[in-house]
Amino acid sequence: MNLTGRHIPHNPRLLRFSTIMAASLMFGCSEPQPLQDKTGQLADAKSSNTIPMAKSVSPLPIRAEMTETDRLMLESAERACSAPGGSGYVEFFDAFARSGAVRRKYSAPTIKYVVAERTGQRVEQTLDANNYNIFPIIIVDYYRKPAVPLRKGDREEYVEVQFNQSQSGHFSADWTRVHYFGESEGGDDLGKPVDLDGNPYDPVRRTDGQLLFNSVGDCWQLVADIRIAHQK
Repeated sequence: MNLTGRHIPHNPRLLRFSTIMAASLMFGCSEPQPLQDKTGQLADAKSSNTIPMAKSVSPLPIRAEMTETDRLMLESAERACSAPGGSGYVEFFDAFARSGAVRRKYSAPTIKYVVAERTGQRVEQTLDANNYNIFPIIIVDYYRKPAVPLRKGDREEYVEVQFNQSQSGHFSADWTRVHYFGESEGGDDLGKPVDLDGNPYDPVRRTDGQLLFNSVGDCWQLVADIRIAHQK
């Protein structure tokens, strides 16, 4: 499946990360069966050891009450859904990241959660949307940041996101943890992004995860959350 190459204006680079086989999830091709032990927890494809979800991400509490932010972000998501030609996916994504109410409304009934190693090994689990409270990105002062920094207490960790949209309207958001260095060029610029390996940000070489949204009806739904495991 070829991508149209639509991106956010300031970042036209195309991400290709072959080990996670994202197309099989996004476009409805046959999917491998979840690797689980008898308790239903994720099983390590390499060692068969149990990998509790909490080791991969730290769940955040699900808030059911509606806030003013939720109301505003639901309106933003609705505007994004009605944008001509499906062009509102970036606005939709940011509303999704800001609001639990948006995530509850625009998530598929079940979400594929995958932890992939850079060696190509992968483990996965299917989560009920009502129990999915681990969306990895938040918005703070208009900047995208990880919901849980890789290093505890790291307030300077941000997220760079690369968007790609298919001809059928599905889109992916490929995200990378970064720090910013050097002098800002003004405006919202924070400096030059550097990934957590200390290399200049390059989505072709490195990514920390991928979020897949399928086009459903007149909007989108989150269908998969793929994380790339870090080497210890």
